[in-house]
Amino acid sequence: MKVGYAIVDRLSIPSSFDEVHKVEQLIDRTCASLGVNEENYGNVLIAVTEAVNNAIQHGNKLSDSLTVELSVSDSLESFCFAVED
Repeated sequence: MKVGYAIVDRLSIPSSFDEVHKVEQLIDRTCASLGVNEENYGNVLIAVTEAVNNAIQHGNKLSDSLTVELSVSDSLESFCFAVED
């Protein structure tokens, strides 16, 4: 985790494209609670879902016995998503 950031939410999903809707829900909740504008919301949605799709396909080789872990952290000035396969 980056220095100065606190984890505010986590999500663990099986490594399956059928689970990506849960990631989108996490992004929606996070952006709504932080008041992210529409343009930036779209950028966050694309970046995070692409990172998750890459973790599912390339990191975990589509093995639904493995998981993709997400965390959301924020600080006084910004927030970030971390994706781990």
